[in-house]
Amino acid sequence: MTQELKGSVILGYLVFVIYECYSTWEKILSTTTNDSATSRNGVGQPPRSAAERILEAAKTEIDERGVLGFRVLEVSEKAKAAVPLIYRHFGGRNGLVAAALADQFESIMTYEIERVHQAIAESPTLSIQELLEFLPLPNRPQASSVRWKRLTVMATARELPELEVRLAEAQMRINDAFEQVISAALEKLQSPVPIQPRALSLLFQSVVIGFTINDLDSSHQVSNEDFADLWRALLSFASPNLK
Repeated sequence: MTQELKGSVILGYLVFVIYECYSTWEKILSTTTNDSATSRNGVGQPPRSAAERILEAAKTEIDERGVLGFRVLEVSEKAKAAVPLIYRHFGGRNGLVAAALADQFESIMTYEIERVHQAIAESPTLSIQELLEFLPLPNRPQASSVRWKRLTVMATARELPELEVRLAEAQMRINDAFEQVISAALEKLQSPVPIQPRALSLLFQSVVIGFTINDLDSSHQVSNEDFADLWRALLSFASPNLK
């Protein structure tokens, strides 16, 4: 067999191997994607896409190992999704971490905003005392862990550009939702309060993050009662006729 013929045989074999590898990966990706059609959250629940399964697995991985211990292979196993499919959807480890943290960040806020909005919608009018039920206070049950989670995500965003971009988008949606809730509350007060809802939204969110300072000073913590008195004073100053 001549050298030219040997070279042609080898080249043909390499092309065949590459084609087979490519076909195998395509089958894996196709199977993983199709599996999402039968993967369900529970009985009677709609199917979850591969991207949704990956995102949920990533959030679980972060809760269990933190950002530093985050491993894409673990997410792949939890989500039953091939690693190339994860990279196709999220672009890499940092992109996946960013998507998971941003989703957690927004979900925390969205849940609380919707809860408050529902309660306000069910109230025909609001007094100062009733409004205090919805205003941030430093020692509400389970609130400490939530605000520290938010603070951790925001700090991580300074080191992870992908997360900072996603948080900026999420924060715009959060601000809009907050503004709607505050506008609804102001309309139901017995006396008008001449404050822009967007400014109040920023104040409330800043106060909640600032409560972490109160968490650290365990020996001289400000109580809910003391902070409620501060809210009453501020609201009364803004609208003297408000009761």
